[in-house]
Amino acid sequence: MFFSALMITLFAREQKQIKNIVRNLSTGSFWAVANISLFYAASKLGLGLSYTVSQLCIVVSIIGGVFILKERKTKNQTLQLIGGTLLFLLSTFILSLFQQIS
Repeated sequence: MFFSALMITLFAREQKQIKNIVRNLSTGSFWAVANISLFYAASKLGLGLSYTVSQLCIVVSIIGGVFILKERKTKNQTLQLIGGTLLFLLSTFILSLFQQIS
């Protein structure tokens, strides 16, 4: 994927802005770290819990989009985003509690 993106960047006729490239690379790097940590978590926590925790990459993606890429949201979209993120985190926490019980 990296080499494909590099080739597209090199041969694109659009003007490239280094600021945007760095932002996108940083978001992709965070995503890669989260995915690599899945392998470590699977060996330590077990497959069921590690899969649930790995889905927290969605939260990383949301935070990266809003704060790093500075995506603009309406007030309603912002409330839905916060509510959905909190619900997602709460459900992950509850699933981890059930995993520890069994």
